[in-house]
Amino acid sequence: MLDFDYVIAGAGSAGCVLANRLSAHTHNKVLLIEAGGTNHHLFVQMPAAAGKLYANPKYDWGYQTEPQPQFNNRRIYWPRGRGCGGSSAINGMIFIRGNQSDYDGWRELGLEGWGYEDVLPYFKRAEGNATRQDRYHRSEGRLKTGPSQNFSTIDQMFLDAVNQSGLPFNADFNGASQLGGGRYDVNVYKGRRWTAANAYLEDIRKRPNLTIMTDSLVHRVLFEGRRASGLEVSQHGRLEKVMAHREVLLSLGVIGSPQVLLLSGIGPADELQPLGIDIVTDLPGVGSNLQDHLNITTQYDCTDPNLTFDRYSRPDRTALLGLQYLLSRSGPAASTFWSAGAFKAIDQSSNYPDLQMTLTPMVLVEDPRERDKVTMKALPGYQLDATQLRPESRGYLKLRTTNPTDHPIIDPCYLTAEKDKRDMIEGVKWARELASQPAFDKARGPEIAPGSAVQSDADLLDYVTAYAYSGYHPTCTCKMGVGSDANAVLDSELRLRGIENLRVVDASVMPFVTSGNTHAPTVMIAEKAADMILGNPPLLLDEV
Repeated sequence: MLDFDYVIAGAGSAGCVLANRLSAHTHNKVLLIEAGGTNHHLFVQMPAAAGKLYANPKYDWGYQTEPQPQFNNRRIYWPRGRGCGGSSAINGMIFIRGNQSDYDGWRELGLEGWGYEDVLPYFKRAEGNATRQDRYHRSEGRLKTGPSQNFSTIDQMFLDAVNQSGLPFNADFNGASQLGGGRYDVNVYKGRRWTAANAYLEDIRKRPNLTIMTDSLVHRVLFEGRRASGLEVSQHGRLEKVMAHREVLLSLGVIGSPQVLLLSGIGPADELQPLGIDIVTDLPGVGSNLQDHLNITTQYDCTDPNLTFDRYSRPDRTALLGLQYLLSRSGPAASTFWSAGAFKAIDQSSNYPDLQMTLTPMVLVEDPRERDKVTMKALPGYQLDATQLRPESRGYLKLRTTNPTDHPIIDPCYLTAEKDKRDMIEGVKWARELASQPAFDKARGPEIAPGSAVQSDADLLDYVTAYAYSGYHPTCTCKMGVGSDANAVLDSELRLRGIENLRVVDASVMPFVTSGNTHAPTVMIAEKAADMILGNPPLLLDEV
């Protein structure tokens, strides 16, 4: 039996932060547990190799949703990172904090301390921005970010098209306003994907008060009465108990954290009792409130093959890119190819965006319907990927079995809200509006998908139901909330209702999903949680 002060389950975007901040105090004995490996592989570190990681069980849990009735009963592929860095080791590296109204909305739900001005200091503490040092940013933080080095002619065409459509240029999506078109900041540093593990673990692994257990699967939480006392963990086929004298911290992500809670007897009693699980506390909200962004792509042929990234897909050119990267950590392989994007409110009088648009400088053919195969093949052309930011549909996660190695039932209930259908249709229309602007005249070829014959709203909805896919931003399955919220799992300090010494710290704690990519908000949540756990006063903006 191993004894620690703090036991952290999951070395993803949140767990790495907690391990760093808690072990910075030498009197704290900290254990970090991760089911995967160290993720030092070249394909993890090489930004342009992200596609090589999907559906690889070494790096990706490879979840699938239940068949979705609104999607012609398609199962939707849900990649989730496995190994140190979690999903930050396999994501697209786009750095978006979300909208100020997201966090003010959390506060309006009664979650004091989670308004935008409350969380901004923690965003700022985390960030090491290569180009900005102002009210919103600083350069000294651990989470390195800066503009993509693959910004190219077609990216500029996209930004010009956004401007020609009537939206402003936005120099900073993470600053005063989110609306308009601009260059993305991305988590790439010195030619490397800058994962949460790179940022928060790489230089502290040898701290004498920090232990990192990889290749170790958390089975359940251990209790002494209604106090969490540790975790049951398997490593290389052997069960082991690890004890936490102060707190158990679940940072297993939007799927892993509720799954472990359910396996531990924390969740809806009427669902757990038929599985033979002893009830520790009846919390109906565990696994409910599941939210995810949806994407739909509009694809075009390109009249100039020198503008798009598919030109690198030839084996000889791919080899040269790889060699350049190995020798100098430079070239197109040293940064993500998602460089430019835009945010738009459907209601032009609003400052709160409904849609995000991202230019992909190639056509990606992906078939997430194949259970054990994910195809991502670069074809000539470019595509405009619309993301619905504020879905009203709510799904759930439930146990399939009591075996911790079995994937749970995941049902996002996509497009069950009429607003979500309308937003997705508007996403295709917006993509077409941008593609039709004069800026694309020298590149625009025929529309590949959905194709010029697809025009009516009914036909566009058919296209969405046939081809929409996850934005890979699942959240909210262990949401925090006030006492009057029957589905809240946590209080505003991320403590489990009815249980002592147990918190959840990851994207599952969000009451509703943020507007944009979710890695940066998850890091912020962990930075703030670390202060709560340590008993520090809330960080103020003038302190960072």
